[in-house]
Amino acid sequence: MNLTRLFAVALLVLAGCSNQSAQQLTGPSPVSSRLAPGLPPIEQSSPPRIRVWTDDGWRASQKEGIVSLAPQYVFDLEVPEGQAVTFHWSAQPAGQTIGNRWAVDLDGQDIEDNTPRSDDVTDIRHWSVWSLTEMTATVPPLSPGLHWVYIEARTKVGFVSLFPIRLTVLSESDPAISQAR
Repeated sequence: MNLTRLFAVALLVLAGCSNQSAQQLTGPSPVSSRLAPGLPPIEQSSPPRIRVWTDDGWRASQKEGIVSLAPQYVFDLEVPEGQAVTFHWSAQPAGQTIGNRWAVDLDGQDIEDNTPRSDDVTDIRHWSVWSLTEMTATVPPLSPGLHWVYIEARTKVGFVSLFPIRLTVLSESDPAISQAR
């Protein structure tokens, strides 16, 4: 058989020219059959939506899960100088989240920098490790000015959402704050 005929036969076989149905040739094809047991089909999945709150009553939640620093996806919080802030969070859909992590004022402001923390107590300028159980973080008192708190959640099928918080630490010596009282 010459090379041209061999190539033509191979193309016919690969193209599925047969009396058998496509189902018999390829087996089951739904996405759900290829995922690990218990995982929803990818088309039924979506990025997690993160809800965040503090001990003093501030609350915010995402309308949609997304990774974006566009102004409409940034949440604002003001705190007085010298005050630590404890953030709590949860992600929906429940049971689909397999990890959460957080950071403050990421080193270089690069949300994609996955450099590990040098330690879990003082190095908050790098992402914490992904954790299913850590859903609270206490940010120590920060210097007056603008800071960023980032919280991420990740689902079983790999969707990630970012919850960016623009944290403004107000100085007690700022005349605008003194006049507001």
